[in-house]
Amino acid sequence: MSNSDADTVAGSLVEADLRCIHSHGVLRAPDYVGKLRHEGVDPTGQPHIAKEFGNLAVVDCGNNLGQIGMMSAAQWCIEKAQEAGIAFAPISNSNHAGTMEYYARKALAEGMIGICGTNALPTMAPWGGKDKLVGINPLGIAIPGGSEGDFVLDIALGEMAHGKICVFAQKGEPIPETCAYDADGKSTTDAAAALPAVATSLHRCSPRSTLCCCHRRMCTRAAPIERH
Repeated sequence: MSNSDADTVAGSLVEADLRCIHSHGVLRAPDYVGKLRHEGVDPTGQPHIAKEFGNLAVVDCGNNLGQIGMMSAAQWCIEKAQEAGIAFAPISNSNHAGTMEYYARKALAEGMIGICGTNALPTMAPWGGKDKLVGINPLGIAIPGGSEGDFVLDIALGEMAHGKICVFAQKGEPIPETCAYDADGKSTTDAAAALPAVATSLHRCSPRSTLCCCHRRMCTRAAPIERH
């Protein structure tokens, strides 16, 4: 991995910890090393525009860590939005990207609203179920607030993100009730027992999460667009 790409990844992890989002901080480093060394993620992959039409594009991350493609897409959107007022760039061929607010906040320096989201591996049971069927599909929003301060939101569509369960397990602390099931499908407060099992969803979240999966899948798998 190049020094600049490594700086991008490290910056996202350190900033997450500095903003008290420890579920996506340096706790993720061992997992990233495993993905790069043993799980097929390409540290030399470079993002490129796979499809483009006006202020819309699909960015291919090159199978690198998600931070690389997300940063490239955020910068492209900011440049295009300066011309057209709005821009949208879904990403394909990517991997875990850290917090979503990290990229949404990049728009604040330009006085813009940033909205960033991603699909995720199925770690959550739909409302009333106990099997892993949908991802927590996080969302980050950043809105400039001027003298009143900026509004920044970073959420996941479930009772608790998988990374937060990792934090509780690392500390040896119990998770709140109703947040996850164990391997037997029973509600548990044992973070270690919940990690390989299933996170639970709020009744409003599982349909939204399913919709997010469908929308992002369609955006990145859209018919080819000729570049002009």
